[in-house]
Amino acid sequence: MAARRLGVTPADCAVFEDVPACLESARAAGMKVFAVRNAQNESLWGSMCRGAIPVADFCELMTNAARGSACSRRDEK
Repeated sequence: MAARRLGVTPADCAVFEDVPACLESARAAGMKVFAVRNAQNESLWGSMCRGAIPVADFCELMTNAARGSACSRRDEK
């Protein structure tokens, strides 16, 4: 539903989530899924990472993004 509202396909969406049920919904929709680790989901971490790209925390994600290594970027025009 969110992808449709944005006018894009689910495959063009990335979801950053730390709640297992939300990760599952994003996977089912066909979105690229990033599992974000936190103290509350530590015991579920292994199962959360199946089919997802693991991210230790949002600080790691932002650090990698600043370096340009979090994901591939499209050429800016």
